[in-house]
Amino acid sequence: MKINRLRRLASPAARWVAATAAMTLMSLATPAGAQEIRIETPAYSSWSNAVACTVGDCADYAPGQKVQGVISLNAPLPPNAAGLDIKPLIAAIQLNDGPRNFTLTPGFVVSMAFVSTDAAGVITYFQFQIQRIPGPPYLANLPNDPNSRISGVTVTPLWTSTYSNGLCRQRYAAPWPTEACDWIEADSHSSTAFSNSPPTITYVAAPTPAVVPTLTEWAMILFALLLAGGAALHLQRRRNA
Repeated sequence: MKINRLRRLASPAARWVAATAAMTLMSLATPAGAQEIRIETPAYSSWSNAVACTVGDCADYAPGQKVQGVISLNAPLPPNAAGLDIKPLIAAIQLNDGPRNFTLTPGFVVSMAFVSTDAAGVITYFQFQIQRIPGPPYLANLPNDPNSRISGVTVTPLWTSTYSNGLCRQRYAAPWPTEACDWIEADSHSSTAFSNSPPTITYVAAPTPAVVPTLTEWAMILFALLLAGGAALHLQRRRNA
């Protein structure tokens, strides 16, 4: 009885349903790729740490530290771009300046992200600035208020500048991100670091992850219809037999 039941399960109709369902799953599973801008600077050539930090998010720089990390994009960079604002393309950020990580999460903002590319899509110019922004409210020019304190990373083709717990004197005006700081001043609570050597910028396409078939809502509906149709076909053949 068990053998006969297994044979019925392996009937042409059942095999057709199983094969069609597998093909449906594979066709509905779409691999996702990503583009990355990898950044690495030489070690800081100079730095200056806070004299006595008593307000804000204090942090000091140390010898050998540098900026390194990845800016992930949700679309490829176009060729022959000139000063393209890629902020809308940024999917994730993981940068470290030594004492602090900069990410694309609440509390951080990309105040600048411009690139130029050649005909092959290779980056020929860039300017990135990511800031840590305490708040809201996003205050300015209040030395004793932590929400007036800004930390950030600025990377250009010739130099890299980082600042920790600087005093924001003035915020950007629209259309720039108004929560970001346009004028940052170092005081006794601040630390700064500088590299006067060009950073290494590498633009690569990240490997496409392995496809994991999953059922979406529409795939589940289609799968149910396939099963129902296969079962009806199988029952009809049994009646005819």
